Amino acid sequence: MLIEFHAGTKTRGFGLRVTSAGARADTVEGRLHGRTIRCTTDDPANRKPEGARQHAADLRVLIDMGLDPREQEARQRAAADAKREAAPERRF
Repeated sequence: MLIEFHAGTKTRGFGLRVTSAGARADTVEGRLHGRTIRCTTDDPANRKPEGARQHAADLRVLIDMGLDPREQEARQRAAADAKREAAPERRF
């Protein structure tokens, strides 16, 4: 599978990933603890370019602080899942 990356110029590390099948995703790339990481941020159809750039810039701040945005997102998902499971089941 061929994957192409098209880097943006306004936001460092922000780009568009396009697969050979034509699927597109906004991505942000950076170096964390000496390794390159790449995070998929969103489907470009779901967000305007300026919003996607701002989200990428927010992720870059986390990376620059030494935090892995993928781990942050996994923690948020786990917390939401735990909250959902702890909520009483509603029956109508």
